[in-house]
Amino acid sequence: MTEVMRVLHVFGAVVLIGDLLFAGFWLSRAVKRGDTGLRAYVLATMAWTSKSYALPAILVNLIAGLALIHFKKTPMATALWLWIALVLYVVVTGLWHGVLIPRRKKMAALFGEPEKGAKAGTAAAAAAAGAGAGAAGDFDSMARGWLSVNGVTVLLLFVILALMVWRPTL
Repeated sequence: MTEVMRVLHVFGAVVLIGDLLFAGFWLSRAVKRGDTGLRAYVLATMAWTSKSYALPAILVNLIAGLALIHFKKTPMATALWLWIALVLYVVVTGLWHGVLIPRRKKMAALFGEPEKGAKAGTAAAAAAAGAGAGAAGDFDSMARGWLSVNGVTVLLLFVILALMVWRPTL
């Protein structure tokens, strides 16, 4: 059972890191290109991957991680690395749900909220982009802020990953 939980835990971590990395790449590229339709498409895609992949991955990662603590009988009193990782996980989750998702929704609102009425890749998502053509400056500013917080979030996830592999005795 421990090996199954370890695989699920690692799988969840890979999906979480991948979702944030790719969302950052997509959004950065959309800002650089300045294409309104591309921006709307990227926001819709980010919303879809967040709901379809990242949210389940957060739950799988957390449950599998807690199960590993239980099955391996990890001595919590001496596993300071684990406490640090758990605190960082809470911080990452707070940044994601408290900053990144609300900011993405605000950016989508500049384009008539394509993520609510259309799935990523549909003509409706791209058509909704026309409504926000005059808000490019606001979008770019919000996107740069999103990218900054996303960078911190990804960095924290890599710190957690390092703690999980290294398991330093502090």
